[in-house]
Amino acid sequence: MDNELKITIALIAAGSAVFGSVVSQVFLLIQGFLEKKHKKNILLREKYECLANHVTESMLWLSHVQGIQTLEQLTAHSVPTDARKALSLASLYFPLLREDCISYLNSLVNFHVVLISSYRHIPGVSAGAQAVAHNKDEFLSALSRVQKSRQILDESIIEYARKYAKA
Repeated sequence: MDNELKITIALIAAGSAVFGSVVSQVFLLIQGFLEKKHKKNILLREKYECLANHVTESMLWLSHVQGIQTLEQLTAHSVPTDARKALSLASLYFPLLREDCISYLNSLVNFHVVLISSYRHIPGVSAGAQAVAHNKDEFLSALSRVQKSRQILDESIIEYARKYAKA
């Protein structure tokens, strides 16, 4: 009986040691998982802020391109870089914003095409002023599309902020 008691005590002690190490490993795994999830949330929040900043900065391109006075400068500024960066971020990290980013980028490209097609070499007159003078309806329509697509994108950014910018 004495041996049985010693064996039982030894088994309980060994079981407790094994159980203790299993529990600590489980807690380490849970902690690692939560830390990884937190880092992912921080990354997504930072990328989301970058996307929103690129969308905002793309409006600078819109103002700048309207003030250009030569065709060479106008064609050199054909790529709204910030809008393209926003689309890249949406494609990589935020698929629910991708279509709105595409629409916004396309409206900017269309606006640029209207400026180029309305351009006449008139020294001292900006591309925007020339577009209004030579093709007012198309200019205003293109500008309206830019504004509408930007508004839709802004609304989507606000709507999905809870989902993507948790950290």
